[in-house]
Parts: sequence; C-alpha cells; structure tokens
Amino acid sequence: MGRDKIKTTELHPDNAANIRKLSNGNLKYFYDRFIHGEISTADFYAAMRPNEPITPQVEQIIDEAYSEAISGLGLTHEELDAVPTYHNLIRQLQRKFELILSDTEGLNKKEAEVYQRSFKFYSYLFNNNLLEFKEHKKSKAFLQ
Repeated sequence: MGRDKIKTTELHPDNAANIRKLSNGNLKYFYDRFIHGEISTADFYAAMRPNEPITPQVEQIIDEAYSEAISGLGLTHEELDAVPTYHNLIRQLQRKFELILSDTEGLNKKEAEVYQRSFKFYSYLFNNNLLEFKEHKKSKAFLQ
C-alpha cells in the first residue's frame, strides 16, 4: 500500500504582501496579534515566503487571521491593495493640492474616500507603533 501524502498548497502572494503592509514588515506583530499561536512561527514564516508549500490548515488559519485584520480596519482586500505607500500618499496629496489651488482640478467624493481610507490605515500603523518618525542627528564632518 502507498503512503498517505499530505496535500500542500501555498499562501496567495497578494495576501502575503498585504499582511506585510498591515504590519509594516513586522511579521512578529501580525503573528502575535492575529494568529494567537494556532500554528507554529516556523509554519507562519514559511508560509510568508513566495511559492512555499504549506498545509491547507496553515493556509486557512493565516487567511482567517488576515480577514480578521482587514475587517478590523473596515477595509476589503481590494481597498487595502489600493492604499499607496506613505511616501506616495504624501506625493499624491501634494500634487492634488497644487491642482486644487491652481483651480485646474477639484476633489471629488471618490478621491476623498480613497484618501480617507489611506489615512485611516496609516493612523492604525502609527497608533500600533508599526510606523514612526525618528529624528536622527547628522554627524559633523571633520575639518582638517
């Protein structure tokens, strides 16, 4: 008789990318906050690697944790995908304000909703200390 083989699958790459976005790259935070020890950290980190085979149980637990995380923010998967990086958000707003001030363009309701979701997302990152601004002292050059 043949051996029983464990079926394997892999985590969807978009979900893995959004998990990284949700935790600003701090996977330990996501694991501690949403996985609740239901799978081992080794299984979780393996699942976060692209094209890594995982069991359906691991995939299900991570997918459920991801759904819990985005629903807690009031976002859908597609809305989270649409949130730009923080630097791009600032650049987009700067360009938009320049156009508004020059009376060449206005701000419609749909754009305002996108910006509102983005600010809500980054507020979440700031409030959970996943994103912060740090002041760095610049060293002085030695004059000879």
